[in-house]
Amino acid sequence: MHSGDLTELGGANLTDAEREALLEVMQRAKDFDDKAQRGMNSRLEGQLSKWTNALKGWQQRWLSVDQQQGVLHYYTSEDRKKAPPRGSLHLWGAVIAPSDEDSHSFTVNGANGEAYKLRAADAKERQYWVSRLRNEIERCTTVHSGYVKTQVFLRVCTVCIVCSTWW
Repeated sequence: MHSGDLTELGGANLTDAEREALLEVMQRAKDFDDKAQRGMNSRLEGQLSKWTNALKGWQQRWLSVDQQQGVLHYYTSEDRKKAPPRGSLHLWGAVIAPSDEDSHSFTVNGANGEAYKLRAADAKERQYWVSRLRNEIERCTTVHSGYVKTQVFLRVCTVCIVCSTWW
């Protein structure tokens, strides 16, 4: 943060002490935001319970997000994550729904109709997973939308070139 930033924000009438204190607060806020962004960009994986069926109920599973593919994978355990996943759910267009039943559960509803009902150890962990998954869904949905728009544009341009017309 620079003192010039304060002038732009209407801080020209501050005393030196007020300006210094405000700059310090602004720097701490920026540092906090940077730290939060680094946390949101770190790999998302960990153990949650997944509802399997009425017979087996909740089962411990290791979940991991492939950020390049935008896919949530689950494995029977952390040890098994080198093997093919037990299940996978594309996050593009998915919706996260915190449960009304308790403060630990939430559902990941895929655009394909598939759903994973998951449960964290506590409400804080649920909020962490919900926030991170929503962030990942937004990121991969934006990337996918940009890809689709680019592909449509390229196809239109290709048709224009083939037809020798320009619009």
